[in-house]
Amino acid sequence: MSKLGSMMRRAGCTALASAFLMAFAATGSAEEAKAPPPPYLMMGMNSSFYAVSWEPGSIDPLLPEGLKAADDYSGGINLYTVDAGYGFGAYSAAYFYVNLNSHVSDSKLPGRYVLGGIYGPGPVAEAMKSYYGFKVQLGETKQETKDGVVRASAHSDGKPLFAIETTKVASECPVINGTVNYVGEAGDGTFIVLPIPFAGGYCAAEPHGALELSAAADHYLQGSKVAKVLAAGHLKNASFSFTQPQK
Repeated sequence: MSKLGSMMRRAGCTALASAFLMAFAATGSAEEAKAPPPPYLMMGMNSSFYAVSWEPGSIDPLLPEGLKAADDYSGGINLYTVDAGYGFGAYSAAYFYVNLNSHVSDSKLPGRYVLGGIYGPGPVAEAMKSYYGFKVQLGETKQETKDGVVRASAHSDGKPLFAIETTKVASECPVINGTVNYVGEAGDGTFIVLPIPFAGGYCAAEPHGALELSAAADHYLQGSKVAKVLAAGHLKNASFSFTQPQK
């Protein structure tokens, strides 16, 4: 290799390394005051969830004008952690949602409206509120397994908020994929739509008891009440993205 070629090769490697460092500086620190604008890409997501039906009388008052719950008032409780990604880096989240009778995705899944929840660290929570109109606050999620029971719990300021437990988790987790539309409020009477493409290993499981709620959780539930836990499961080693918000 010529001296000029060697110099150009070194320069190229230096530029590439600089690009990686700039990306890390923008996305890898949990202490950043503000997350960059979307889109965001997440890798290594592991979730625990309950599929539930809500008591209709507790949901209708929470929906903004123009949105209507699915006829069966189905929805879910989802708690998850993310290992890495672009835009946010590692973070955790937990939220309650109700399915809608509108905003059906390309995968034929009903739209979802977030009733409340937590995201953390702080820049992630702020981004979910400011860019997507989600009613969420700062907090963190933990998942742990003991004696065959997986416990996923949400906390804020070190205090427990809510938790779910699953058992008999399937050993085979076939890959599922699709898109789902989440609907937030823009603040001017219109809605923000967040299409989320996802892919990951779906592990069937069984609910291990009812949803656990602390007194502090009332603030996040806003009066919504679970009528019945329908099913439980996990999504493992998943990837997904938060796209540009749409109206």
